[in-house]
Amino acid sequence: KKVGYQPSMAGAIEAVSSSGGQIMPPVMGAVAFLMSEVTGIKYSAICLAAFVPAALYYVTLSSTVYLTARKDNIPAAREDQVKKFFTVLKQGWPFFIPLIVLMGLLLMNYSVKRSGFFAIVAALIIGFIMNRQAMTIHRIAGALKSAVAGIAPIAAACIMAGIIMDVINITGLGLKISGIITGLANGSLMIALILSMCTSLLLGMGLPTSAAYMILAVLVAPAMVQMGASTMAAHLFILYYGALSTITPPVALSVFAAASIAKSGLWTTGRDAMLLASTGFIIPFIFVYESALLLEGSAGLIAWTIGTAIIGCIILAVAVIGWAGVKLPVWARLVIFPCAILLFLSKPIALNFAGLGVTILLIIVCNFLSKSRKVSNV
Repeated sequence: KKVGYQPSMAGAIEAVSSSGGQIMPPVMGAVAFLMSEVTGIKYSAICLAAFVPAALYYVTLSSTVYLTARKDNIPAAREDQVKKFFTVLKQGWPFFIPLIVLMGLLLMNYSVKRSGFFAIVAALIIGFIMNRQAMTIHRIAGALKSAVAGIAPIAAACIMAGIIMDVINITGLGLKISGIITGLANGSLMIALILSMCTSLLLGMGLPTSAAYMILAVLVAPAMVQMGASTMAAHLFILYYGALSTITPPVALSVFAAASIAKSGLWTTGRDAMLLASTGFIIPFIFVYESALLLEGSAGLIAWTIGTAIIGCIILAVAVIGWAGVKLPVWARLVIFPCAILLFLSKPIALNFAGLGVTILLIIVCNFLSKSRKVSNV
């Protein structure tokens, strides 16, 4: 807001960027550990598969933020307001050590509890090295108190999720929901994905990501696997929509929080959040069919798919914001949007070139028409 973004856009950027942390490795809102337990897939494999889709989510978000600044003529920050990257890195690199310890031990197949314990010890040691005066008994006790307060809601949600899962198993509701999805899909994986998306968004509303995932893993994932999706793709699919339920109206808890901070309207902030998170709603459908986005397949296919997907994210941002050097008309944005989706598909390659070619042609035409109107007005 201080640099010129509209309040609703500022709140939406905060809500979308924060929600994306739930799908970004290595922690993924603690779901990575739960997913490993539920599916039997190695933690390292889950983090590796989840990285590219999460990175594409942030490529689109970053592009939309940049294009919004250009569209609204928001000036760049002054040089004296921006800290030098290497200066900050030189001063603060030791704070990476606890995270490196945590990730290293997890990748070495140590238990989550033991890895967390040694990461905490490493954090305390770094604290004493970096700022001995701040590491008083009173502050350490306060940190422990804050940690307990932060864990309590998650623990309560997980306990309740456990009860819900037991009730679902006892009553057979889980099998019924999976059966309903499978029956309505009638052999169509796409219909099953749409139904699974709606169910995940509905059941995820108002729940922490970890609790939402635990419920969805029992209710929804089996139906997707039965319809032909891989176990990895099915569980990442429900994770995405369980996480995005926090920015999906009418509940949209993240949007509520961000709108109150930004002092903006709930519905306008929610609208902008949905637009900014558009990749998050599209990519899960893509990686169910395009396993290359989960780093499965040949190196050449993976590299090509990731490269075209990055271009697709940028084009998607252009369609969402409606700016590419000039303000784009609605009809052009409606055409560019599906062109962006074509760039996420690896086969046939002709679709990638078609999507990119049509997008470039439309942008050139829109810029030409804009200049023509300015000349005629003069």
